[in-house]
Amino acid sequence: MMPNIMKSDIERPRVARELYEWVQRVHGEFGKTAEGKSALRRRSALYLKELLEEIWPLANYAMLFFPERSDVRFQPVISNQSYDALLVDESGSTLCYFEITQALHGEAGYQDRLRREHLEQYGHAPLTGPPLRRDPDSGFIAEILGECVDHSDAVEITFCQIRAAIEAKTTKVYPANTALIVEFQGIHLQQPNDQAALDALAKSTLCGLASRFSELALIDEISRFGFRYLIPGKRAA
Repeated sequence: MMPNIMKSDIERPRVARELYEWVQRVHGEFGKTAEGKSALRRRSALYLKELLEEIWPLANYAMLFFPERSDVRFQPVISNQSYDALLVDESGSTLCYFEITQALHGEAGYQDRLRREHLEQYGHAPLTGPPLRRDPDSGFIAEILGECVDHSDAVEITFCQIRAAIEAKTTKVYPANTALIVEFQGIHLQQPNDQAALDALAKSTLCGLASRFSELALIDEISRFGFRYLIPGKRAA
């Protein structure tokens, strides 16, 4: 039996560590059974997509940049509005808004979904190689093996995905003092020089693209590292 995620529990304001530990606990509960693991890969349970694609990045952001703050709380919001979460003070007053997005958009996002199903079918999920394809009759995905690629090419692909995610958010309207969090797959960015290159790209280009936001945060999906940039001339938390 899979755990139930309640909207009221999701939207409860929490300090950084509480939010991070809650997300980890819920994720761990799903991971205890084969049914739950399948739900994680397919985002098939109620609110699981929001948990993994919005609240998980928010929790990692909170622990990276607000780990010991007890005077502010993070409050995910599950409804149809132009932001995904709030940062509130102890009285409940809003300090800033968060828009949270993934660096995998369009075809890259579709391939990521197929990759998770490939993992479920074959026990491995190739990050490189030819595009995955679903058989229209059986619904299954043909097995492929990963291919060797130049490290610099893999890094550049990640940078392009991050840039595309930011650009996709520039045409929408957000409340004043909204921070943009972009979660990316940082598996190819574990070396200090690659992280420094991302930092340089953010300062030279990405922050300019995100100029309508008060802040830009780039967060590795499993919180190995992240960067936070305050946009000049905008309020930030």
